[in-house]
Amino acid sequence: FNDEKFAWNLLHSEGVAVMPGSSFGLNGKDFIRLSLTVPDKELERACERIDEFVKKID
Repeated sequence: FNDEKFAWNLLHSEGVAVMPGSSFGLNGKDFIRLSLTVPDKELERACERIDEFVKKID
């Protein structure tokens, strides 16, 4: 996966929205960015979903 495909598939598989790092320039390629503007419980659940997604594709 590249960062764009990862972000797209994460959203559609787990319902977690992240930004592809490449949206912020070439140095962001193959990274993702998270918004930390949600309550801690929501952030914890999103991290769990990201972990579940990575385990599925690994």
